[in-house]
Amino acid sequence: MSQRGSVFAIDGKIFELREQRGWTQEQLASKACLSKRTIERAEAGNGLQKFSLECIAEALDLQYQDLHASPTLFCGTLLADPGPLIGRDGERADFVSWFRQLRSDDQTSRLNLKIIRGWPGVGKTAFLADLLLLRETAHLFPDGILTVSLGIEPNLQASVEGWAKDLGFPELISQCDLETAVGRLRGQLRSKTILFAIDDVWDQDHLRSLQIWSRNCAIVATTRLPKVAEDLSDLGEEFELKLLSDEDSLELLRRHAPKVVEKHPNQSLQLVQDLEGLTLAIEVAGRYLTVKTNRGYTIELFLKELREDTSKLLQMNAPPSRLKELMEYTSPTVAALLRKSTDNLDPYSRACFAAFGSYMPPKPATFILSDVARVWSTPTPEAQETLDRLIDHGLFQVDQELFAGTQHAHYRYYIHDLLVQHARLLLDEGEARCLLEE
Repeated sequence: MSQRGSVFAIDGKIFELREQRGWTQEQLASKACLSKRTIERAEAGNGLQKFSLECIAEALDLQYQDLHASPTLFCGTLLADPGPLIGRDGERADFVSWFRQLRSDDQTSRLNLKIIRGWPGVGKTAFLADLLLLRETAHLFPDGILTVSLGIEPNLQASVEGWAKDLGFPELISQCDLETAVGRLRGQLRSKTILFAIDDVWDQDHLRSLQIWSRNCAIVATTRLPKVAEDLSDLGEEFELKLLSDEDSLELLRRHAPKVVEKHPNQSLQLVQDLEGLTLAIEVAGRYLTVKTNRGYTIELFLKELREDTSKLLQMNAPPSRLKELMEYTSPTVAALLRKSTDNLDPYSRACFAAFGSYMPPKPATFILSDVARVWSTPTPEAQETLDRLIDHGLFQVDQELFAGTQHAHYRYYIHDLLVQHARLLLDEGEARCLLEE
């Protein structure tokens, strides 16, 4: 069920109070039992959830009401605060500019939906949460923020009922089917200025079924599936969240393994280059290296080991922020996260993806159509159809540069190294046996 919460704007008070006491950010974080990143976010004027604000207020010997301006109403699941994001300043500025344009634009023909798309593990949910907690977001959407995380098989009726309950009129849609409930809720919100955040969309029809918003609202959705973004193009625009640059990747690794990067800068840079800028892979590697460092291991060995065999990351635990979506899995590993992208493939397409694990492309893993046709032992037209399905599921991408000419057969394609490792794991588990036996 959805739950209600508030995020509070700070207006610079925490910085002033900390300076008056002569404390560093680390000292305030320690006294409040919070992370330094939470203090940094608060002092930047971005939103805090009530629990964090109460902890800071207690450390400062104040009431939380003394610290905030006005709360922003959240209806739905409060996405976890990701802390300050690395390497996303440009994308964040683009969205804030879009929010401002929507609020100042009187044209009724404008599109008020953006669909954030990117590789599994690139950080789409964290980026969305970061947007929701910005002070300017709260200012531009004074009537609140409605959130929902859908997943593969969402309970849309429960989502709408939860929003209605949180907004204060559950009886309005009592005993209604989904279509009627959405219509009645839309009528109540027609004059409101609300931001809708719809995370983890796997089917365009799920999002379309939740259209309770008016022209005054904005909708930001996330998906890992290019086909979902394409199918929703009549409602809004696609926004690709790209992989991190080498510089930002190294900074992210430094956040999670500062001692390692300080002592081994060159090997650390080589590692993040091998991980190809994927946020999930870098975070998991950083925590792994920090654990090994704290236990007194010789870290050069583990840096070399990760570079030579990135498949080890698949068996490591997923980040804490991702554990909720893995409740159905016995072991909440990185491999379990990636399985969400392959479990809902049809058996033949999943077998073809797993068979790609037998292909040994250099890094970065780029190839042309004839390469996979050879791996799958299929004619080129059939290979193209299968490859298109895998692209639609976000497992491959068309490289921006063409190999030769402009014909489809000459495009270069790209798959992230971590997904190559996932394909090899599926291959070892026998997923491609039926294909290879043919």
